[in-house]
Amino acid sequence: MLNSNFLEVIGEHKKENLKKYLIDDFRGNLDRLKNRTDKLIPFLGAGVSIPFNLPSWGELLLELDKGLVDANQKKYRDLIKRGDYLKALSFLKLYSVLYKTEQVIKKDIKEIIKSRYIKENNSNNHNILDILKLDTQFILTTNYDNIVSDYLRDYTGEFIMPQILGNVDDLQDLMDEDSQKVIHLHGNVEIPNSMIVTKDDYDKLYAEEKIKSVLNGVMSNKTLLFIGFSFDDEYFKDLYDKIFAQIKGEHFIIVPNLHPFDSGELLERNLIPIGINVDKTKEHDFVKAIKTVLEELH
Repeated sequence: MLNSNFLEVIGEHKKENLKKYLIDDFRGNLDRLKNRTDKLIPFLGAGVSIPFNLPSWGELLLELDKGLVDANQKKYRDLIKRGDYLKALSFLKLYSVLYKTEQVIKKDIKEIIKSRYIKENNSNNHNILDILKLDTQFILTTNYDNIVSDYLRDYTGEFIMPQILGNVDDLQDLMDEDSQKVIHLHGNVEIPNSMIVTKDDYDKLYAEEKIKSVLNGVMSNKTLLFIGFSFDDEYFKDLYDKIFAQIKGEHFIIVPNLHPFDSGELLERNLIPIGINVDKTKEHDFVKAIKTVLEELH
């Protein structure tokens, strides 16, 4: 009886959270996603790492503007403001005396990430465990950090080597392994040479036939769920278009405070939005809203 009452209370709490955080116009989209959990692949952006004291893409790049004279800082900041992050890094490399080489850029990015990272032990304050509980074969990320692998080790009790897209040599081995795998599309902070930090490198990566083959192998007939990205960013739009060119299909994105009127551009790209209410003045409200959606998929 106690068990039954407890489950009833939990169920009511979940309903209340769903009513609070899910924008009602997008309930049908969430139902569509719930029917595809067996084909799901989470695709994580920088927003997922922010609860661990890590900067967003824009904040990270702003920390590098010390390498520019005042006359060039405005252009650099404008590129960041519109979310054109890789173009901003290319601009930095071209016009900065300090960051003339990619090695120096990568070294400073690594130092920022390593020095800022704080492991968050309260699972109510982040979404990594919510993502791991989806029990998907792959987790994709454009983040350089190892937060997901760090928690995956705690979650499974074993260390599973994170994969780097550019270093995958045997697709069949990757597909045959039973363990949940994290794939870094743009490199890993522990291997600075793997990090994609300019627009040229980024374009070359997605033009390689080997990369296209790996992306097709991993994502074919799958449904991607984008978490922690902003569709306002040029970086994300370009990334999505490059990936969609390879895999087609319908995919989903969780978007804070999205008005239904503004979902048209997403839908035109076959990207199905799930709008969530987020009070930006409240710490962890974004995390709670994401958690509410992901709990519906468990």
